[in-house]
Amino acid sequence: MLLLLPGSLLGQSASKSIRKVEVRVQPKYPEFFKNGHFRSRVTALATVLPSGNVASVEITSGNPMFGEYASKALMRWKYVPAATQTVEEVTFNFDSLE
Repeated sequence: MLLLLPGSLLGQSASKSIRKVEVRVQPKYPEFFKNGHFRSRVTALATVLPSGNVASVEITSGNPMFGEYASKALMRWKYVPAATQTVEEVTFNFDSLE
């Protein structure tokens, strides 16, 4: 798993929504990609149910290989419950430089 480090691109995620995240799971960053110094920024739209569970994820930009890891992590996120279903935009930055 990636660590969330303030001021660093490594494992950084940012949400452009008003719905608060209760549980944030960072995507795995396979050693193969780290060793090859591969980088990618992946942007996704998460459909969040009123319960706060993520129902689906659509990758809107970024490398599809990294998108798979971002999608799997985002499906495990938990948002604060709300009255209606929402769509949340989330960006993950995969960066091999530590």
